[in-house]
Amino acid sequence: MYYSCYLFRGKYAERAGMKFITVSELRNKATQIVAGIEDTREEVIVTKNGKPVVLMRFITDEVFSLKEDENEKGKAGEKRHGKGHL
Repeated sequence: MYYSCYLFRGKYAERAGMKFITVSELRNKATQIVAGIEDTREEVIVTKNGKPVVLMRFITDEVFSLKEDENEKGKAGEKRHGKGHL
């Protein structure tokens, strides 16, 4: 598999069902990693200097569209101030 698994000492112990990759691995294999997340629905933690910094997970269209709707509702009631918005 294309993921590198790391066992962290102390509070960064590997959790069941999660894969760990480095930022460098993500940069080099982003397309394959995203495809793997789509296929397996596994969560992937990206590490930088040995510490977890990003959690990547699969998201459905339904969840994403709900987030967009909530953001649009908030923008509709906003008052615009400043240059060009009188």
